[in-house]
Amino acid sequence: DEDLTHATANNFGSRLHLRMASTEFSLAAKEGMHSTPLLLPALDVSLLSLSPKLIFLLQSPVKIQPVYYRERQGALGLNYYADSWVFRSAGVHSQPLGTDSRLSSYSDQYVLGLEKTITFSTQSITLLLEKIETKTASAASASENTSTLTKLFDQAWLLGWRWPFNERWTWSSAGMQEQKTKSTFVHQSLDWKISDHWQLNLTADILSGSEDSSLGVYDQN
Repeated sequence: DEDLTHATANNFGSRLHLRMASTEFSLAAKEGMHSTPLLLPALDVSLLSLSPKLIFLLQSPVKIQPVYYRERQGALGLNYYADSWVFRSAGVHSQPLGTDSRLSSYSDQYVLGLEKTITFSTQSITLLLEKIETKTASAASASENTSTLTKLFDQAWLLGWRWPFNERWTWSSAGMQEQKTKSTFVHQSLDWKISDHWQLNLTADILSGSEDSSLGVYDQN
């Protein structure tokens, strides 16, 4: 692993939260390590011939090297509550720190969400629908022989639910599909409340995607 600009040292952040009747507002700032590392291929080549042509043999498989870097981040969030409905919106601006040419100049992420709680008999289930969009500037100088993955998706839809089907058991589920590459991420979680001080959690994550997608690279490495 590679660590740029002391990414793991002296991370800090702050958050302001305000709630008024049916409206909730939040403002946050952070400086520290980016949650998703930059992914770079680690190429292992052997020289086969110098003449008449220069020939190299690329060893397989190609390994992916994570590069951790520092960033400065600001975020805004706004929620509106109306009976059993919740309308959510959020935006995050991230600015990588340092002069390494492999880093993008900035990235923006926007989320719009709709949440609905349905009650039947003595139970309730919360449904969630979200649209997520990420915009990232190109790296300052891109190499023809180097591939970098700086984000997990461009545009994605997420559908999920949370179902506490009794006092001790809760089932949470979410599925996301990236619209450009059609890669998917599925998350399943089952929580068992043993007592007021103990809780058992079982979690399963499934990633799938093509070789040219970020989720596909994570799945294969």
